[in-house]
Amino acid sequence: MNQSSSQFVCVRKELDDEGFDNGLISIVWRLEAQGLDATPSRSTVYRVLKECGQIVPQPHKKPRSRRSFECTAPNGCWQIDGLEHCLADGTVVCIL
Repeated sequence: MNQSSSQFVCVRKELDDEGFDNGLISIVWRLEAQGLDATPSRSTVYRVLKECGQIVPQPHKKPRSRRSFECTAPNGCWQIDGLEHCLADGTVVCIL
């Protein structure tokens, strides 16, 4: 284990001991706060922690694919976004 990998592992453990999230983003933020000259990317931290056995890949957590809408005829399917908002007088309106 080289110095950078041991530093990543130490920061990960420090965050966990302090009760904070010890994920990749938190590790990079902590390294930045410590004044590290060249802050590593999240992918570098992930690779190093994976090589050290600190992270076990979970392929079943792949991002879900986007849902597509298909219709048999042109203009057969429409989609609109709406947002409910409460006005000052208590009236609920839908913003399209």
